[in-house]
Amino acid sequence: MASRTSILETIGKVAKSPPQIKAKSTISNFEKFFFELRGAISGHPFLSIGVIAGIALGVMVYGRGRMRRNKGGFFRLDEKDGLLGGNTNGKVD
Repeated sequence: MASRTSILETIGKVAKSPPQIKAKSTISNFEKFFFELRGAISGHPFLSIGVIAGIALGVMVYGRGRMRRNKGGFFRLDEKDGLLGGNTNGKVD
């Protein structure tokens, strides 16, 4: 248990501007990230909605471009070799 003298000395160091004792956090950096993210979203709601809408639009445009490129599917039936990769009209012994 701390003595009255040490408590009074500590209060003086903390109350100064700038404080002589650095503040300590009881949460981890991982928790601090989400805490600050929540504070930013609640502090700037319109900006947050715009950022989320922009990310969603970007994902949609990116996904649409990839779908268009892969429209042919996995198997290419229009190639010379056909589906199994061989000449199906030739004689096989």
